[in-house]
Amino acid sequence: TTLDQVDEVLERLDGVMIGREAYHNPYLLAAVDTRYYCEQAERITRHEVIHAFIPYLQRQLSSGVKLNSMTRHILGLFHGMPGARGWRRYLSENACLKDADERVVADALEFIQV
Repeated sequence: TTLDQVDEVLERLDGVMIGREAYHNPYLLAAVDTRYYCEQAERITRHEVIHAFIPYLQRQLSSGVKLNSMTRHILGLFHGMPGARGWRRYLSENACLKDADERVVADALEFIQV
């Protein structure tokens, strides 16, 4: 569930499976390239992830995909941060509404305390 645990496993084995933690806490993966592949890419913030995700949401919504089909995969993005529970709750309660669109995601960001 942590990259420190990954380090411990990699001392004994050639690979590791992160499993469900990648779903519950997807931002954990943001440090993988730098930590394990020496790639010096600039890590974007969680807010930048959401802003980059908005155009995708808009395209998918225009194709008839329901918002909650997409937002369920980002519920854990703010895992461990102040306001994460409000973020999850707001998305869960509002993304399933009939006319829900990308504004639901933008509004949910208001719960995150920076």
